[in-house]
Amino acid sequence: QNVDPKFYNEENHASENDFFLERDLFEMALIEEATKQKKPIFSICRGTQLMNVALGGSLHQDIEHHWQDKPSDYLYHEMVIEEHSKLADIYGCETSINSFHHQSIKHLASDLRVIARDPEDNTVEAVESKTPNLRFLGVQWHPELLLDKREEDLKLFEYVVNEL
Repeated sequence: QNVDPKFYNEENHASENDFFLERDLFEMALIEEATKQKKPIFSICRGTQLMNVALGGSLHQDIEHHWQDKPSDYLYHEMVIEEHSKLADIYGCETSINSFHHQSIKHLASDLRVIARDPEDNTVEAVESKTPNLRFLGVQWHPELLLDKREEDLKLFEYVVNEL
């Protein structure tokens, strides 16, 4: 499901009407409570989009070329990673990822920094917090679907559990 654009003060321009208000409200409340308690947060796909919105950012409502019609463990497109980031330590500065999203980050929340992009269209693929009060890492792809395919994706989850 997509994040409802009313949460970032825009009209709905998405081609699919795939919204669920109760889910948005519940997950926003989870983000609010976790940040209050200074809990680390790791997000995947929609969760990364929602975190950006919860922190004051906005989304592209309908993007192309980021929904694959291939198996979930198929590495669909390239991603470039910022050199001085934990993702670079895990994946290096370039890797391939899967992709299952119609929305992406448009205006980045001020508490976040981009650490990975699609080199073809500049779509944000990963972000992290840039303030010490917020421990957050968000990815746009689905590493949980690649655990049996690549060691790096398992290392990502090991980092989240043991270090984030």
